[in-house]
Amino acid sequence: MYPQLLEKVRIGKHVLKNRMVYAPTISNLADSNGGVSRRMLAYYDNLSKGGASLVYIGAVNMGPKPVKRALNMLHIFEDRYISGLAELVETVHKNGALAGIQWHHLGRQGLDVGELVGFSDVPSGLTNYPVRVLSEREIEEIEDLAANAAFRAKTAGADIVDLHFGHGYLGGSSLSPYSNRRTDKYGGSPEKRMTFALNVIRKTRKLVGEDFALSTRLVTSEMFEGGLTIEDVKVIANKFESEGINAINFTAGLAEVAYYAVPPYPIPRGFNARNAEEIRKVLSIPVGIAGRINDPKLANRILKNEYADYILFSRTLIADPAFCAKVREDRSDDIRMCVACNQCMREVFSGRGIKCQVNPLAGREIDYAGRGVCAERKKVVVVGGGPAGLEAARSSAMRGHYVTLFEKEKELLSPQYRYLLQSKPNREFSTTMDYYDKALKKLKNVRILLGTEVNMDVIKEKGPDVLIVATGARSEAPPPIAGADRFKCILDCYGFFDNYNKGLLKDEKDFVIVGEDIVTCDVVEFLSRKGHQVSVVSRLEIFPNDVDFVLAYYMLQQFAKRSVKIMSNSIVESFGEGFVAVKNRETKNMEKIRAGCIVYANSRRPHSLLSIEAQSLVREIHVIGDAKEPRGIIDAIREGFICGMNL
Repeated sequence: MYPQLLEKVRIGKHVLKNRMVYAPTISNLADSNGGVSRRMLAYYDNLSKGGASLVYIGAVNMGPKPVKRALNMLHIFEDRYISGLAELVETVHKNGALAGIQWHHLGRQGLDVGELVGFSDVPSGLTNYPVRVLSEREIEEIEDLAANAAFRAKTAGADIVDLHFGHGYLGGSSLSPYSNRRTDKYGGSPEKRMTFALNVIRKTRKLVGEDFALSTRLVTSEMFEGGLTIEDVKVIANKFESEGINAINFTAGLAEVAYYAVPPYPIPRGFNARNAEEIRKVLSIPVGIAGRINDPKLANRILKNEYADYILFSRTLIADPAFCAKVREDRSDDIRMCVACNQCMREVFSGRGIKCQVNPLAGREIDYAGRGVCAERKKVVVVGGGPAGLEAARSSAMRGHYVTLFEKEKELLSPQYRYLLQSKPNREFSTTMDYYDKALKKLKNVRILLGTEVNMDVIKEKGPDVLIVATGARSEAPPPIAGADRFKCILDCYGFFDNYNKGLLKDEKDFVIVGEDIVTCDVVEFLSRKGHQVSVVSRLEIFPNDVDFVLAYYMLQQFAKRSVKIMSNSIVESFGEGFVAVKNRETKNMEKIRAGCIVYANSRRPHSLLSIEAQSLVREIHVIGDAKEPRGIIDAIREGFICGMNL
């Protein structure tokens, strides 16, 4: 049990039933006009059933106009949005949680290239788009927009409104010496940089009344040279408290170090806790903390050590909306843990609705509402114990089918996934396998046969109604290249890890990695972290490809520190003794790169022969995951889920 997580805490006039809060997070599930959609209602309905004491509805656009590109945000800058927000708040309330709404203004860090505005012309470190400097009159108008947004949130029935002054967005950029370089009444000194925020707080308080709960989002530090420090934030937080803010939600970072704002798996769990503790010492109002907290043990320890008063979970509850209920019911072993892959943010910032690598239901709740046990229960054989096969087995069994899962290895871990785990700097991704192992063992209609390779005789014996082929991918031979027959070490990603583990590559210093996807990044990160000299050859102009932009940004910074050479829009032209010749596809320039070993990281092809061989024996056959097409884990688990749920 985790007693600290289950204690109550007061924010303003409200008593939270526990110390677990869903942090304000954009879901990208609004309708095309910025209103509340049926899909969004279903998402928050499922989320608020999970036992959190307070559910923030996050990143609600306060105006002055819609965000035109990429982010399909909720809007709150006109009265016509109140009714939809009221329905959303009511949905949260009926499930026993308090409802909060956070207004938001992207400021200099927006994705609307046509018109980014800020307190100074300091572009985002992620996009480098130009920023137009706001006039004093425009800033005053935004203050009014923020206050009116909060009043609309109160009118919609929200219990608390969060004022966003963090992460380098408009509110946060007003406070920072890095992004606010004005010399008028809104800048020039720490006190003047607080002018905008204090005006917003005062105008908001005047509209919503003295007894309405207000929280604010701040960073403990911007974690960036020239930005806000812990000492700066102590002063700001203290002033906010004196102005009537009832609680402060602490995160960290800004766009220039976005990997602290939305920390991917290489960032340590709970990295922000000690910073929050420092600031909490100067405050008497409750302090919440976010930042890579996905484990109830860690969350409880943070509270027990008095680093914070409550925990803000975002991706943690996207991965498992029932996280809080499982903690309360002493079922923490059943939690499906967030692995901080940032696929959810990749989906959102690509203009799509929120999705999750480990929770395939996230954002699809309405599609599978009421999908229970089938009237006709089938015999299902799943071949392959990787992510796709495991999820197909789980979801098929949840539908009531009789499932037999075959894995030719002696453990529920496909070779591909085992190699993936080796490449990561921590054990986050192994928690997914732990979850499936426990979940399947609890299902009485699932039988798991390890160390068994499936052939036609096995299929004849089992006589399944449905065959699900999740046999993954296999190595694909690299293209024939001059001199390859004389080059001593040419491997694919699977062969690379196998040879490395056996110590066969211990004397190699120089590696060339060919590819551009997340597997390529994993191999490069693995080798460069161990001190090898690494060069990357990518056919594409932009490296890496199809990787969350925050994780990619972090990895590229790490690669630069480790002197990794990246050659984009290039191909390996030929091999020589101790080197490879690389040609730029556009300029045709050739460059010799020293190499003792070359790894074709994305040389993978589907392995689904079984689906063809079994056509005469099984009427219904499905091919999923890498067996269908080598892609990411999110695709494998999603296809396994859809396949099982549709049986």
